[in-house]
Amino acid sequence: MSEWICKWCGDEAVFITGKGWVHKSTGKMYATKTMRHERCPECGSKNIKEIKPKWGICFDCHANFHIEYEIDDHCILPIPKDKGGDEQ
Repeated sequence: MSEWICKWCGDEAVFITGKGWVHKSTGKMYATKTMRHERCPECGSKNIKEIKPKWGICFDCHANFHIEYEIDDHCILPIPKDKGGDEQ
């Protein structure tokens, strides 16, 4: 049986019936990364501050929001492990 990895991150790839190819470490098709707001998501102001862990406030429109958010980084692209993840 051949082993598979994600071409983009090198994480082990597994096929789950009914779900398809996923990253073994997360069980998800998409890998995500955590980002931080540099502007208020409501009004776009840079006049924001983290007021308690993971929460921010805008001093212009007074919106409260999660300072961190997740974005999709890449979708899994399974390749045989012996091919490596360095070919583009």
